[in-house]
Amino acid sequence: YKDAPFIQFAQRAYGLSDKVLTAVVYAIGFDGNDYATTADGLKSVKVYLQSLGRYGNSAYLCPLYGVGSELAQAFCRVSAVYGGIYMLQHGLDKHNVDRSANIWKSVVDKSGQTLQANQLICTREYLSKDMDSYLEARILNRSYVSHCILVTDRSAFGETTLCKTLFPMGSLVLNPGETPVRKNQHTISVLQVCGGTMSCPNDRFILYVWAESDTPKASAKEELTAAIRKLVHIPDDPLSLKAPTSESSIDIQANTQAPQHLGDSATAAAGEDKPRMSLDQELDLDQVREEILKAEKKLFEENENNTPVPSRPSTPSPKPASKVFQKSKTSASLSTVSTVAPRVLFSLFYKRTTSWPRVPYPVGSEKLTPLPENMTVLKPMNHSLDFESATEEARAVFERLCPGAEFLPPTPDPEDGAF
Repeated sequence: YKDAPFIQFAQRAYGLSDKVLTAVVYAIGFDGNDYATTADGLKSVKVYLQSLGRYGNSAYLCPLYGVGSELAQAFCRVSAVYGGIYMLQHGLDKHNVDRSANIWKSVVDKSGQTLQANQLICTREYLSKDMDSYLEARILNRSYVSHCILVTDRSAFGETTLCKTLFPMGSLVLNPGETPVRKNQHTISVLQVCGGTMSCPNDRFILYVWAESDTPKASAKEELTAAIRKLVHIPDDPLSLKAPTSESSIDIQANTQAPQHLGDSATAAAGEDKPRMSLDQELDLDQVREEILKAEKKLFEENENNTPVPSRPSTPSPKPASKVFQKSKTSASLSTVSTVAPRVLFSLFYKRTTSWPRVPYPVGSEKLTPLPENMTVLKPMNHSLDFESATEEARAVFERLCPGAEFLPPTPDPEDGAF
């Protein structure tokens, strides 16, 4: 089953019910999809289970002030503790490379200053044209990620303010009313954050929508609109949620309408499946936990050599789901308990490449000049919600450049005189 689809493995090996299978593949498996291998799926499930209970009932820990602010600040502070120096507003002009030995020597900034080092670590954006051409020529399969950022005047999920949801592959029609019907080929993820994350004012919400893409031809808007219209009101779009009425706009909390089940809506695009959510109130969480713990015991108590490994400490049965989970939506049909469709105050669509060379390389690329031996180019960010891949890559680079040194040791206390 190692390279078989994870969903097939979970069905045949553990007999999980449809609802629990949905939760495992799409919620617990993070951005799982029908093509995820068993090895990848089990890894995601294990990470999720080991994260439960560390910081409250959820397995997620959301940074304040946005990802780019909190984590970047933490990195800068730790780096500074160990002697890191930051040179601001120094745009790069060119690289100096010893072509005979293929060794990177230095970089020249826009002011003409030369900066030398023994090793250079960077991303593709900082490569010279000929260096980037070497990477570009060795890419076989192009990959991209479509993004959308929405600022709304109210939550798209009723009283739930901070949550993540998924639209599984094939659950949305991208070209309603047209033939042949085109459905989403990749899972579309949605993350809603609120004022509690310090990312926006208390009366505003931010929706991050993203999905993998295989082509640069389709815009991010074309690939994500089908999901967005399920969450907010889009002017002049009859398939999106209805616009707020004047009365409901005055009182956001007024309960004047029954919850709208978008999967059953008369305006739903023909041929669409009913989207499923990552967490839902119709799912018996006790049943999910019981089935998953049984599967976990079978999955993780023995490794490939059948050598017993310590199992996770047993945890008491969870208390009744908190209000935020009780207000989550059904996996049978995506619904919103919000009586008023959110208005979009700001929207931004963009698409970025995640293409990266993979073995085997295209024929002919071996004739190109390889990158200097003392230059490390980091991979682009992938589509995942977490930072596992970035952490793993950072560890691999560190261990290669600093063999034997400890990766991310605890920061010393200045009062201990360790400095």
